[in-house]
Amino acid sequence: MMIVVLIVGALIVPLCLYAYASSPLAWGMIRDRTIRVRGGAYRAYREAPQVRWIEGRAPIVVRVAAFVGFCLGQAIIPGIPGAIVGTLVAFLAWDEARPHAFFLGFVLFAPTGLLVASHVLGAGRALLQRAPHAAERARTAAVWELGHNVVLLLYLGVIFAVGIRDTDVLLCCGITVVLCVLAIVHACLLFAAANDLEAYDAAAREAAPASIQPDPSPGGAASIAP
Repeated sequence: MMIVVLIVGALIVPLCLYAYASSPLAWGMIRDRTIRVRGGAYRAYREAPQVRWIEGRAPIVVRVAAFVGFCLGQAIIPGIPGAIVGTLVAFLAWDEARPHAFFLGFVLFAPTGLLVASHVLGAGRALLQRAPHAAERARTAAVWELGHNVVLLLYLGVIFAVGIRDTDVLLCCGITVVLCVLAIVHACLLFAAANDLEAYDAAAREAAPASIQPDPSPGGAASIAP
């Protein structure tokens, strides 16, 4: 039961951020690729194909990358007080530096970790809102996320290699490794989301309708002659 509560609690902030950042109107109208046949007095008009237009939606990769980014980026909330506590622990235990190397590393990586979290949150919001330079912001966040987590994994490898076997430290290292792997996967998602966003924008520019007529059929879509 406690695990369920923790999972639900961890999803509250990302869901709120996703709902707040979502902007359906930003995705315009897209070609539905549906051929419609209109009735009319003349055969030529009756057989003329009609292109149907519907409201656009963010590509699935964009939505997944943004939501996962909100899940990971919320670490900035406990990250700031955590960095302060980690600093105090590291300095208070300075004479026992080997067992507390993990906490020292936590202090060293905290500034870039908080910077990565802010980049990821900003990129997620920009992607969902189809903001100017959103693809560039997503790639910037991905580069920071990759660099930070790869270096952090190397540091954790050094901790294990030098022979630190404290149970609590190893548990913390294990949790951190899992989070680092998730962050690296998310960085790859950000690269893919940036590519999909640029492809969406290019397709929207090429197929932008000059004028759209309301579709009288149920559903409220729009149609335009090609």
